[in-house]
Amino acid sequence: MVSMRKAKKLLKAAPAVPPVKNLGGRPEKVIDWDEVGRLAQLQCTAEEIAFAVKVTRQTLSTRSQKDNGVMLEDFIADHSGRGRVSLRRLIHKVCEGDYLVKRITRTKRNGDSEVEETFATPNPTMLIFTAKNELGWVDAMKSDVSLKGDVNVHRDASEFTDAELTLIATGGRTGTVKAPVGPVSPN
Repeated sequence: MVSMRKAKKLLKAAPAVPPVKNLGGRPEKVIDWDEVGRLAQLQCTAEEIAFAVKVTRQTLSTRSQKDNGVMLEDFIADHSGRGRVSLRRLIHKVCEGDYLVKRITRTKRNGDSEVEETFATPNPTMLIFTAKNELGWVDAMKSDVSLKGDVNVHRDASEFTDAELTLIATGGRTGTVKAPVGPVSPN
């Protein structure tokens, strides 16, 4: 056993550990980068992600460089790309009726178990909406207009014949046009 005197001498002879200097300021906020990745997969913006993890966008950007070694924009782009791939995969599953909605397992009295699975039915409206918004699909309207004869679309109204004016007034129907009853205003 060591006497108290020897213990004190040993402690004095031991190299002194420098005290931890208080650098001041607020301690670093812990950022859950798995949560940031999940939010990016949901197509959240950097501002929305920063709000969700309770830091500023600038802090999120700075810490992305420090913690992950990549710029925040690259981190978000990588994860949001994964989210779009996941969305496409889900769209295909729903299209094929292969999306599991509910699974119920029942145990029979004899100990056997029975599994009942319900799959989603395809929803064309949802699929079209999602494809337009996420995949850039657009509605294309095609018009086939064929005109016969000499057509001039830049004509003064005074140049139309009575027959042409009658066709315009009747919407292309032939027949007589009833004149308006009462005074005609100049407007």
